[in-house]
Amino acid sequence: MSAVAPLLKATALPALRVLRLSGSGGEVHLQVPILKALLDSRLLLQLHGLSLKMSALDEEGARVVLENAAKLSHLKALSIEDDCEVIGAGVREALEKTFAAQMKAFAKLEAAGE
Repeated sequence: MSAVAPLLKATALPALRVLRLSGSGGEVHLQVPILKALLDSRLLLQLHGLSLKMSALDEEGARVVLENAAKLSHLKALSIEDDCEVIGAGVREALEKTFAAQMKAFAKLEAAGE
């Protein structure tokens, strides 16, 4: 957690607009304390896009994302890829419904190579 704390303060990267978080080859689940810290950070406010695609989001992380949907509502683009073996279908469907427009926008960004 201490390794990412400076990043979350957003003082050193004022031009950062898109953040892609990943685990090690998609095998390591994004730690919930890091996800919660991001959701409460100043950095999140400056972002236009967020990718959790390679973070191997688990059930607890997915629920944290859903519980904090309002904090993510300003994002123009959001990419979420979960671990289908870990996250229940209901939670996965809730993510897709809640963030449908943002997820579609991120897919377009990726297709454009951004």
